[in-house]
Amino acid sequence: GVMDFGFQRGGQRVLLQHFSHRVRSYRGGAMLWEFADAQFPGLKIDVTGTTLADANGVTARLETQGTQPGDNAVLIFYPPDPEKGRAVRSQASVNSFEFIREPNSPLTLVDGRLSAPADRWEQLAYNDREDLNKAVPLASGLKPGAGLVAFVPLANQPQFAVLATADNDAPGFGRLVLRHEPLDLEKISDPAKAFTAGLARANDFAVRVKVSTPDPYLNAALPAAVAGSAGIFVNPTFVHGGSNWRQQQPGWQRF
Repeated sequence: GVMDFGFQRGGQRVLLQHFSHRVRSYRGGAMLWEFADAQFPGLKIDVTGTTLADANGVTARLETQGTQPGDNAVLIFYPPDPEKGRAVRSQASVNSFEFIREPNSPLTLVDGRLSAPADRWEQLAYNDREDLNKAVPLASGLKPGAGLVAFVPLANQPQFAVLATADNDAPGFGRLVLRHEPLDLEKISDPAKAFTAGLARANDFAVRVKVSTPDPYLNAALPAAVAGSAGIFVNPTFVHGGSNWRQQQPGWQRF
């Protein structure tokens, strides 16, 4: 699936990628973003994202400075391949949601958890994903190709979100070993703990290799390659891609 972030103050809804000040930093196994915008003086938003330590999915932490009463974080979750417009049934509560493919099939459940309760849920068509103002109430059920939009009061900080699915090899391509394991919801029951474990795993990758040469870029790149290598190893085989194309494809170049 896809996870996006936004900010709401009063009648203003802005995706974080539309903020005028954006800084993106890569750390082996993790991404860090810094956001600010002149239309929200004094506001600073930091987002850190990484993968789950013991489940198939992603997790993120959102921290802010300079918020005002009534401000909301906006978290947008799309099911897998939203651009294809597949029918997906959803269930959302204050702290969690599910995407269930229609017609339902084994090992396709996508489950998400929030560390702070959502004030309300809306839906946003994937084709309208660049305009939060086009989000509409969820009352009529999730439409094909739409994602869930959670409005979470920023009085609770920091905030954590996790998105996970079953470990399931898609049919097609060569496969050495079949991995069909249902999602263990206990592994994501505490979003803050899931994030902490995922970031600790990424930080461990960063210190496994130490390089000292006259070239600072080489010194930074080689330790980061550990996370890249780990990201394409899904026990007991390497897969073709770190996020997309995560199938076992014998004979394909992997590095």
